[in-house]
Amino acid sequence: MNKVNQAELANLFGVTPKTIREWRDAGMSDLGKEGRSVVYDSRACFNWRVEFEADRTKERFGVNQQEAGSMNMIEAKTRKESAQALLAELELAKTLEQVANIDDLMRNVADALQAVRAKLIGQSNRLSGSLAHQDQEEVCRILDEDADETLKALSDYSHKYVRE
Repeated sequence: MNKVNQAELANLFGVTPKTIREWRDAGMSDLGKEGRSVVYDSRACFNWRVEFEADRTKERFGVNQQEAGSMNMIEAKTRKESAQALLAELELAKTLEQVANIDDLMRNVADALQAVRAKLIGQSNRLSGSLAHQDQEEVCRILDEDADETLKALSDYSHKYVRE
């Protein structure tokens, strides 16, 4: 989920914050308030907008569900232009590195988790000498320090964006 505030969402779509408020009034969902800002899931908003534009196009040309299969040239052109605009927005989001290939992302996360797993598996060999002949307080301190380092490696994970 990509949480964004109203200004960030407006910037992603290339519209004003007023337009975002109008879309919310028209049915686009938000995630509620965080502090003084309303936050949104940008992916859900993108999907809502696609559906919203499709519905608007159908209404504009008087197409009901039964007629939707037989589209006229004007509607086809409008849908094509809407699709091209949405694709352009997606390309912009890719350029700004705001979207990522899910397979690439999953590989990166798997690599990060594997590094943590390896560190945890090697913990007994790595720490056994340090723990020998230590009192309980020192053993706890050493184990806590090692756990903190391991978890820091996971929390410092940063997705490496790969261009297709």
